[in-house]
Amino acid sequence: MLSRSFGKNATIGIALRAVSGTGGFAEPGSNLSALYEARFRNQDLLYVEYGTSAAPRTIDRIIVKFVFHAGGSTGT
Repeated sequence: MLSRSFGKNATIGIALRAVSGTGGFAEPGSNLSALYEARFRNQDLLYVEYGTSAAPRTIDRIIVKFVFHAGGSTGT
């Protein structure tokens, strides 16, 4: 996996996984996934992911998650 941070509040990443099928329990195949994550000033979080790194082949899906913090301070 390759990832790159942009300041302390944003990250992009890309992962390529290839399984040859010469042993172990994983099915042979290759897989590509990408992600983007951003944290805003008010600590809200945006997470976007394409594919999944846990599949034997690239899955055409997009996951978008937005975490909204209402009131009070945010923990770690």
